[in-house]
Amino acid sequence: MDIEIEKDGSKLKIRANAVVIHDNMVLLCKINDNKFWCCAGGHIHLNEDSKTAVLREAKEELEIDFEDANLLSIYENFFIGKNNKKFHEISFYYLMKGEIPKEKLQDYSFEELDEGKVVHLEFKWFDLDKLEKENIKPENLKQLLKNKNFTFEHRITYEY
Repeated sequence: MDIEIEKDGSKLKIRANAVVIHDNMVLLCKINDNKFWCCAGGHIHLNEDSKTAVLREAKEELEIDFEDANLLSIYENFFIGKNNKKFHEISFYYLMKGEIPKEKLQDYSFEELDEGKVVHLEFKWFDLDKLEKENIKPENLKQLLKNKNFTFEHRITYEY
């Protein structure tokens, strides 16, 4: 069961996200018809820790079985989503460690079945030095990646 709460037109989500870096490139994901790129990841399940969740999500979404992950950042993000719903999202970002299969070192896409819904996932590698024009969410993540600041940080952003 995913950890999320809806109340009074607002939704709280708790997520774990995989930051995958190889040769100064970062692997980002576009989900369905979203106009932005983000890190692969998903909801943390009830009674599941965030590190276990990111390793599980990386295996499900990226089809990569990473050996470990180091906590890089915690973002508390407040934003307006589809249908003008307010979101409060707590996201754990992990720097993934382990071998990346050759076939995953190029752009690719696939569809997964997520809780009964078909989700189209498009994956693309981006040069860390050329992220300024890319639409990456949350915006603070783009700065962290661009600056190659891979020391732990806690950020709070209000996008509404």
